[in-house]
Amino acid sequence: MKLSTFGIGLAVASSLLGVASLVQPANAASIQVANGTFDFSGLWEFKYFGSYGNAQSDFFIKEGSSTTTMISENGPGVVTTATTLNSYYSFTQPTAQFGLTFPGESNILSGNNIHFWVGSATNPYTGFLFSYDPDEYSHKFQEAISSLGASGYTYAIGVEDRGPGLGDTDHNDFIVLAKPVPVPAIVPGIALASAFFGVKSLRNKKKVDEASQSVA
Repeated sequence: MKLSTFGIGLAVASSLLGVASLVQPANAASIQVANGTFDFSGLWEFKYFGSYGNAQSDFFIKEGSSTTTMISENGPGVVTTATTLNSYYSFTQPTAQFGLTFPGESNILSGNNIHFWVGSATNPYTGFLFSYDPDEYSHKFQEAISSLGASGYTYAIGVEDRGPGLGDTDHNDFIVLAKPVPVPAIVPGIALASAFFGVKSLRNKKKVDEASQSVA
């Protein structure tokens, strides 16, 4: 049995609406860090910039009791590479947290503490306090913030695993770039258009059939 034009239209519409649903913004999600609370609603893309701490850590996102590892360091050392396990994350809860695993100690979570800082052109970094790292590494978080314009990313997320009690707040122990992924507005429009033309084709076909029957 051949698939009618109407069926094709609905099939295309259904497929496109399915794609649209994958990229629709999720519930409003806010994340608190050292320099304020930031909106991370919807779908976001994350990219590893660098790690300049000694511990081998993983960067993850926590919503409720669920955690998703985004980027995993390949080894310990002051300068290391990392493997991106998940480039994209769609937030679904009203609040969420960034996190960093820290071997031998409890995981580090964002919140009302010094550990996480979100930098951007409109949120300048003021947490500089260099005492442990060589100067070439101490400025890496600022380099990440300065790179945002050219890279197209919105935020630079800097993690400090020691904290002010140990006199080190340069937020270069793990640095991640982040940007929102926009919903392609054309997709829902195409889906609705496909459904419309499918219905129109069905009506035209019905008129032709009725005309043929009256002639017969």
